[in-house]
Amino acid sequence: MSAMSATEIPLSRFVEGAQEVFEEVRKTGAKLITNGQEKPCVMMTAEEYMKLVDDLADRELELLAAERLAHPDKGKWYTMEEVMAEFGITEQDLEAIGDVEIE
Repeated sequence: MSAMSATEIPLSRFVEGAQEVFEEVRKTGAKLITNGQEKPCVMMTAEEYMKLVDDLADRELELLAAERLAHPDKGKWYTMEEVMAEFGITEQDLEAIGDVEIE
């Protein structure tokens, strides 16, 4: 969803018929609530909001990973053996877990 795809809803219509606006948001997507020339808020479903938050978090992690890969000298790198030793993990521990699916 982009900000450009949100339909504008005047605040007066929202106040008069909030339930109708809620239903319209569920059916057709985000709405930009307007008050004259101001655009004080966006109304969207909880699912749309959570997807937006998740997508933003994913993008921030992508940017962090790209920055770290672009400048590998800006921090300490750890081998798998070092991490396993730090947390007391053995090869047998890993084998006991088996295959893990990462999304």
